[in-house]
Amino acid sequence: MECSFNEYLEKMKKEINNEDSFSLRSMEEGLNASLTLQEDDKNLKDVGNIVSKKDKKLYEPNFESVGEDITSVLPTTDASNSTLKFISPETLIDVVQGKYRHLFKLHKVIDCRYPYEFTGGHVIGARNFSSESGLAAKLFESSENSYKGVLIFYCEFSSQRAPGMARAIRRFDRNLNADCYPRLCYPQIFVMEGGYKRFYEKFPDNCNPEGYVSMMAPEYRFSLKAYRRSTTYKENSSKKTRSTRRLNTAVLPQILNFPKV
Repeated sequence: MECSFNEYLEKMKKEINNEDSFSLRSMEEGLNASLTLQEDDKNLKDVGNIVSKKDKKLYEPNFESVGEDITSVLPTTDASNSTLKFISPETLIDVVQGKYRHLFKLHKVIDCRYPYEFTGGHVIGARNFSSESGLAAKLFESSENSYKGVLIFYCEFSSQRAPGMARAIRRFDRNLNADCYPRLCYPQIFVMEGGYKRFYEKFPDNCNPEGYVSMMAPEYRFSLKAYRRSTTYKENSSKKTRSTRRLNTAVLPQILNFPKV
């Protein structure tokens, strides 16, 4: 059961009733110092918030750069959560056509699919990056840590590769700006819900070329196998691989009727 500072102090006074007044005074000073430090911590946080608000004018007036509670400049869908913001294909069309130009000047559309998928058809203006490290090197190639625009990611269904890439870039951005938290180079990151498949079904005229190649297309099975050996795929599936290995180690001896060691 918690007690107030005064109650705790009275309790300690009774326990040290036989001690001299100097010890009691030292104890009081120590407790007061502890409370003062806690208050200082709170004040430092408040000062940090004030400074970050002032810095926004140097950053981008239309954006909030306050961690994951960033106010979105684009309308998001119900699929959005605390770590990712999703937009509809219709919103992406509006961005490409300049509807939100009054809110931001720069935007980049990132196609996270494998190159053979991208070549078979992609959103007009999109850039293809299937490697987290390759994309990070391009996005942060400038040494100046300043606002660089809106990022919109998509893959075939936007269920694994695009969300994974978006989270990786956010982590990289956080590390890069660790000394000036909560500032980010890319505070506005979105994933297109439904991926390229849904976009192509609705807006084939806005695809170049006008086509759709699935990741699992039989004619590209060897290319798929090669890309899945890449670093990005290993990072995304390492946890699953470790789990599978543990399962195989435990089950195989039983299946093969090996004697227990």
